[in-house]
Amino acid sequence: MEGSTFSPGAREAICLLDAQRSFETGKDLLERQTQEELANVWNPKKPSPREVVEDARRLYFSPDGTTVLTQEKWKEAKMGYFIGSGVTESGCKYLVGQRLKQAGMRWAIEGAQSMLQLRVAYLNGRWDSLWLN
Repeated sequence: MEGSTFSPGAREAICLLDAQRSFETGKDLLERQTQEELANVWNPKKPSPREVVEDARRLYFSPDGTTVLTQEKWKEAKMGYFIGSGVTESGCKYLVGQRLKQAGMRWAIEGAQSMLQLRVAYLNGRWDSLWLN
């Protein structure tokens, strides 16, 4: 190519095409990464019940299984778990109280248990799956 002559603007056109290819590659990569991150934000991996129990066990007991976790140590762990019973009590009020404690209602144990199972399924978004079988 030594001594070859190119038409005016050929080098600029090649540089522009190369830059455009690089831009498209970067844009595709960014879009994939953005979609992956959004998927992680909207659908975070939820720990299994077994993982939650193991985390609680590791937090609550010392490695030798003797020392119990104090409230101060629990706060220091900052795992995002609630310490008080207020959240649980509020959940019970929402789950049980709003449905079973309305004016004039009386429930037998079996009826209340059945109603609570239906309410839990509804509140957990599994209502439709109850009727598939």
